[in-house]
Amino acid sequence: MAACREAPPPARAVDFTLLQSWSYQAGLAGMPKGVAELDGREVRLRGRAFPVEPSTFLLVAADAPWVNVPCQDAPSVLSWVRVVVRASDLPPQGALVDCVGQFAVRENVVDGDCLDVYSLAATSVRMQ
Repeated sequence: MAACREAPPPARAVDFTLLQSWSYQAGLAGMPKGVAELDGREVRLRGRAFPVEPSTFLLVAADAPWVNVPCQDAPSVLSWVRVVVRASDLPPQGALVDCVGQFAVRENVVDGDCLDVYSLAATSVRMQ
């Protein structure tokens, strides 16, 4: 008789409120423990997709005010998650999506500017 395997735990639902609960500082200084603990975990995020490359889109909170209304200040790098998918899974601009995958908390710095802090290697992307 084969041994029973336990099912993996379900992906943790994460809200943008948690991700934006702190002020970005270089080196991730001041990052809350609850955010740091997400690194390497399987999570579920919901929001709007904005493709930026053939297999990458930025996921933002569905109710992010700066998405449809011009704002004076640029949004914080904590306002989006860079999601990497198969090119065939790339959602259309502005689509509401539900994403599951491995979450990473790391500064993505190019030429001295932090482009993003959060990324998700998506295993599932579903349009809502």
